[in-house]
Amino acid sequence: MKVLLHIGSPKAGSTTIQNALSLNADALAARNVLTWQPDASKGPPARVLSNRFAPDERPLLPRERLHFRTRAETIDWSLENWRRLSELVRRQKPALTVLSSESLFAVRKANRVLEALYETFDEVTILAYIRDPAEQYKSSLDQIIRDGARFADLPLPTRFHFPPHNAIRGYHDALGKDRVIVRNLDRRNLDGGDLVSDVFGHIARLSGQALDTPVAPPRANESLCAAATVWLLGVNETFSRFSDGGDREQVKRRLELVRRLIRSKPLSGLPKLTLGDGDIALWARHAERPAIEYYNTVFFHDQVPLTPAPADTILPAEADMRRTLRRWLLDQVNGDHMPIVLREAIPTV
Repeated sequence: MKVLLHIGSPKAGSTTIQNALSLNADALAARNVLTWQPDASKGPPARVLSNRFAPDERPLLPRERLHFRTRAETIDWSLENWRRLSELVRRQKPALTVLSSESLFAVRKANRVLEALYETFDEVTILAYIRDPAEQYKSSLDQIIRDGARFADLPLPTRFHFPPHNAIRGYHDALGKDRVIVRNLDRRNLDGGDLVSDVFGHIARLSGQALDTPVAPPRANESLCAAATVWLLGVNETFSRFSDGGDREQVKRRLELVRRLIRSKPLSGLPKLTLGDGDIALWARHAERPAIEYYNTVFFHDQVPLTPAPADTILPAEADMRRTLRRWLLDQVNGDHMPIVLREAIPTV
């Protein structure tokens, strides 16, 4: 039995892919293609499968603290979902199973993930989408601010966790290039300029059959507007991002606030954080020179390549870099937008 495992990378269209798989599950099932997602009733579904491999010392994120008090509890829940997957595959015997979990990109040892997959499947293909490091950095900032990071905790553009190319190298070394598909998440590079079409093209090829045009999901996991992002960063100065499971009521109120901001129609039309080709974008690309070179050389030689930073890029001292980051964030906020954020953040009685 074959499996196509999409592992991200994080902030590279994973939610769109998962929603597309869910929307088209029945049509794919008619072609004997199984799309499966873990139980989302206890925490972020993207982390359910990957928590099997989480180190005991990894702190619980706010959304995990709603359901668990210890890392061991998240591991047990992960193992239960892996068992459910295995039982379903053995019962249905699909021609191809498609899984998506962007958090698996963060598992440092690819062989551990492969060993778990080979408990159920005979043939494994890995699929990953990689973003430009500068855009990945900007998107990561938005996410960790939503997750509660304070300004002092924000990673600098030279120190953020761009998806490590060693993770892909591990799969490449174990499976060979024919079983590792890595795509540049650039519309110019995607089949039809569309992520969902690109993914379903690989599903069709691996399943050995033509597929109907997939139903496209609405845009998902949208970033906040710049004014709301910066306002929330100020709120974070009184919030603990990492803690035990004893603050569930506070976490619930915070998540409801974030959801209210994301769903707000008045905020949806306001501009989001933008980088352009300024210093922060250059620093992010400069820091990821080895990754850019690896992806461009090994996988993107026949795709649109990632853009490297100029060779003469100069990195300032980290204190100067952090001052630039603070100034960039504050400069993103139009003074007329902040009252709109406050009206949306404070609920009506």
